[in-house]
Amino acid sequence: MSLRSGEPSQRGNEKNGHRARPGVARFDEAGTEEKNVSTGTLIEAVKAGDSQQVETALASGADVNAAGSEQEWPALNYAAGRGDLGLVERLVQAGADVFRTGRDKRTPYQIAVAAGHAAVARYLAKAEAAAGGDKERISSRQSETRPYCKAYHLKDLRRFGAWAQVQAGPEAVAGLSDESVVFVHQDLTVTQSMFHGEQVVLDRVTADWRAFCAKELGFKVPDDFDLMPPKTVADPPSGQ
Repeated sequence: MSLRSGEPSQRGNEKNGHRARPGVARFDEAGTEEKNVSTGTLIEAVKAGDSQQVETALASGADVNAAGSEQEWPALNYAAGRGDLGLVERLVQAGADVFRTGRDKRTPYQIAVAAGHAAVARYLAKAEAAAGGDKERISSRQSETRPYCKAYHLKDLRRFGAWAQVQAGPEAVAGLSDESVVFVHQDLTVTQSMFHGEQVVLDRVTADWRAFCAKELGFKVPDDFDLMPPKTVADPPSGQ
């Protein structure tokens, strides 16, 4: 039987063991290609800080979480590196994954911190919390896992009213004077050594001791924002 003029042949599909409607495969391929182009356009628009082109790419169906060829970063990571708060907010609203990483294994939050963009990093920390939180402490809560200690004179700690009850024992401070230097660690234990768990002076961390450390000693484990240069913290993000 001959085909009418303009009727597509099904032989190729029949050879593969199935029949498909004419034009369906061609349409899907075209749609995928168009989406890939839109995704590439989205990343380039973000890198250029072109918010109008970003909107056009999103409206064209760009995959907001697709990785680019450079560093395998998705669009949000580039926006975080630029410090463009407006674009960061827009991409998050469009469904960007705030925990997505590239080859460098850094989240958008970590990229913003490394670049000194405090406002963007604060927004992304909130976005992470809204997305379920940094439960593995690999991003905005990573500072909670870092070892930290701060030196004090023993006389400063002895101002705590219940010092005798919380210290490890009389032998722990034997030979130490008020001027001796001891170290308060991130878990609020105290040692003679700067290394956690060595030559322990205080190991009973009570609620009152926690309050004393915070209010009287001003002890605080620094977070990412504490470690940023002051002028960087105050700087407005790019594009604002």
